[in-house]
Amino acid sequence: TGTATIAALAAGAAHSVALANGKVYVWGSNLVGQLGESTITTPSRNSPYELTSCSSATQIAVGWYHTAALCSGSVWTWGNNSMGQLGHALGVDNAPGQVTAVISGVTKIAVGAYHTLAMNVTNGKVWAWGSNQYGQLGDSSTINRSTPIEIVSSGATDIS
Repeated sequence: TGTATIAALAAGAAHSVALANGKVYVWGSNLVGQLGESTITTPSRNSPYELTSCSSATQIAVGWYHTAALCSGSVWTWGNNSMGQLGHALGVDNAPGQVTAVISGVTKIAVGAYHTLAMNVTNGKVWAWGSNQYGQLGDSSTINRSTPIEIVSSGATDIS
């Protein structure tokens, strides 16, 4: 990224993401769209590439084959969505898109292998979506969720 100051780095199964000066950079495998580009035209990248659809980014989080970022105050996700981990329409090769479900004031995100969390640190609410095979969404079920569900209504102080 040249002279940009790296604020964060994250690694997935075969891709990497950097946050620098509010911009998101991606590189590595793009097998299922985890670089935010068509897998047909760009199967992989061996150097950082700026993902222009995500502006004013403040945080990044990476799962095995998907990525989440806080961009201009909203949660954006891209990559593999086979278990709903992107929080929008199911599919595998997904370009960056905003999670449009009713989640507000998100200031922190966290990502597991196939699920995603978002948190509002002001009121302590936490939302989860994606794979729930082992009950990792905390909703007393094992049903995968492609839209965020509130799992903590207040009092949480951090997620990671």
